[in-house]
Amino acid sequence: MEKDMKNVIFNLLFFDLIIVVLCFGNRLIGHDDMIIVIRWYIMLVLSTFIGYPITSRIFKKFNDKGYVFAKILGFLIPGIIVYFLSNLHILKFSILNCVLIFLLCLILSFIYLGYNYFKTVKEDRKIIHEDISKLFRIEVIFLIFMVAFTYVKAFNPAAADVEKFMDYGFMKSLSITDYLPANDMWLSGYTINYYYFGHYIATFMSNVAMVSVDYGYNLMLVTLFVITLFSCYSIGNNLLHVYFLKVKEKKKGWRVIPVLGGIIAALSNTFAGNGHFLLYRYIMPFINKTFNLKSNYIYYYPDSTRYIGENPPTPDKTIHEFPSYSFFVGDLHAHLSDLIYVVFAIGLLLAYILKYTKDKVKKNFEVRDAFNVYTIILGFLIGIMKTLKVYGK
Repeated sequence: MEKDMKNVIFNLLFFDLIIVVLCFGNRLIGHDDMIIVIRWYIMLVLSTFIGYPITSRIFKKFNDKGYVFAKILGFLIPGIIVYFLSNLHILKFSILNCVLIFLLCLILSFIYLGYNYFKTVKEDRKIIHEDISKLFRIEVIFLIFMVAFTYVKAFNPAAADVEKFMDYGFMKSLSITDYLPANDMWLSGYTINYYYFGHYIATFMSNVAMVSVDYGYNLMLVTLFVITLFSCYSIGNNLLHVYFLKVKEKKKGWRVIPVLGGIIAALSNTFAGNGHFLLYRYIMPFINKTFNLKSNYIYYYPDSTRYIGENPPTPDKTIHEFPSYSFFVGDLHAHLSDLIYVVFAIGLLLAYILKYTKDKVKKNFEVRDAFNVYTIILGFLIGIMKTLKVYGK
């Protein structure tokens, strides 16, 4: 009873926090823009309900039940349905059809969740309510980060340099097409001959949230950032949580370690870069100055993505982008859109390992072992990654 009361108090405090965040967002971002952000956020919340029946089962061993991954699956499933139906010219890629397919998936999910809740409520009411409280608090923190980074992005929303104009152009072409693939904005009479699936998903989400692609472009960048942040935290936290759960009797304060590990994983995969900055911005100039060495090299931060084969020059040149650069630049390109699916796949592999521990591993592999929910969803994600990077029309 005392624990239930604590949960109620915590939830009330977090509910108050929602009001504060929305008020600050309304003040900082502006009333009209904040309404658009709220519509986008509601779409993400509803996406969570679509994906949660699946992720809650495959991420059973995770202390957050893979909650953030439910958002990815939640907009990906209806998005894929519309994608195929539109490519087959069965369904127009319109706002109405996107909303209807999304709502259909949502209704089916609510039916399952309602059935599952009433089936188990008498048996495990306390555990269910504790899980709901935890997920509610995660959602509030997600909202805080989303509003905060929307505010940051609002300082530079223009799609005016690098590859932004192309990315925005693809979304604009997709937003006015009847069927897929959309018309090429560069070559009249032809369809887009480029890997545009990431732009398609962003446009689909814009349609469901009923916001123009002007806003959808930037809100998708914010969404990718926050989902990557939370996904990496979830993987780092759960990985360490499972390890230290075995030694909790021996070590006091062990619960802090998974939290710190999750924070480090989240920050290093979103804010951090590679060693190029330290080496060429500080270490090399210091060495050159100390030993009176001459160098014509002038530090430029995008060079962090181009030093293999460039410095020193070699025939094998490799582009090696990292998230912090991509988020900073703001290109809604395939390599960035793909990031959340890559992290999802890593989380799925961890969940698979945690489920099938050493004492359950079978010596002889059977064909039916490949047909489980983990391998099916992993295959689905690999297909999405391939579509993001290769296929155009």
